[in-house]
Amino acid sequence: MRAALLLTVMLAGCTTTAAPRPANLASYRCDRVPMFKVSFEADHAMLDTGSGTPIRLEQQPAASGFHYASPTHSIRGKDEQLLYTVGRMSPITCVPFRARR
Repeated sequence: MRAALLLTVMLAGCTTTAAPRPANLASYRCDRVPMFKVSFEADHAMLDTGSGTPIRLEQQPAASGFHYASPTHSIRGKDEQLLYTVGRMSPITCVPFRARR
């Protein structure tokens, strides 16, 4: 009994908590704007255009694919294509950026 208790205490000291998963980070290349990065979180995305503070985009309902928006920016997409909108501009088509090896 004493050995079982000691073993339980020793094993409890060995347990670890799972580290938080890193966000899904993606880079996109667009036809009218410089490359930008998007960090997809559980209920929002962080848009980093490289020109200052990243912009938080809240997840929006989407029939298929994904849709995130702030009052001034939005991204929506499905598969390999993403549409990026700033203000009242027409949407900009973007595709994932993959560095050459």
